Amino acid sequence: KVALPFLIWSVVYLLWKREGFESGFSIKLVASYILKIVRGPRENHLWFFYALIGLYLFTPILRVFVARASMRDLYYFCGLWFVVVPVFSFLQEFSPVKIGFELYFIAGYSGYFMLGHLLGMFQYTRRQLYGLALLFLIFSIGTTALNYLVNSEYFASYLGMNIVLMTAFAFVLLREVQIGDRLYNFLAPLGRASFGIYLAHVIVLAELEKLPVIRDWFSAGSSIYMIPLLGL
Repeated sequence: KVALPFLIWSVVYLLWKREGFESGFSIKLVASYILKIVRGPRENHLWFFYALIGLYLFTPILRVFVARASMRDLYYFCGLWFVVVPVFSFLQEFSPVKIGFELYFIAGYSGYFMLGHLLGMFQYTRRQLYGLALLFLIFSIGTTALNYLVNSEYFASYLGMNIVLMTAFAFVLLREVQIGDRLYNFLAPLGRASFGIYLAHVIVLAELEKLPVIRDWFSAGSSIYMIPLLGL
């Protein structure tokens, strides 16, 4: 479900950008495509595959750990990841502190994987959910302000402290939300299509931007309403 779309869409974006087409189709071109795909995403949004495939390869090891882990072990894993990844990154970004310890085994997105498992084990009261919704709103406003005021990409990073906490709040809230059958019937097909939409959206936006009627929209108006409009 992941490897095949990864290969197909990596090639689609290479073909769309006509990379290496100057000398025509050849074995050398195929080899160059393979090397390019191995080296990294062929379009920015395809980074998702590289993180996900790494997590899936690591899953059998995590599965053994989770099967035998106590709650204390799970807290330790998630807590250690939060310190090593978001907190250490913050220190290295905004202070002279540099971390020299080798902590690669706990790096990257593995903490999200385990945090989702841990948060999914609890039952939440209505008061707790309202509190998480308020925290999500506060963090959203704070993140927007920090991205505007501070000259750093940290607060927009998927592994920044603010984004990790916002993601945890959103995960719990979305997991607990109850929707009616009518809304579910509307959302379910969109949910099934979301992966394909995500993969294709860069081409769609780029091709739309070529149309005279739409081109000016990309630089017009406030981002507060233009980003949702372009998303739609």
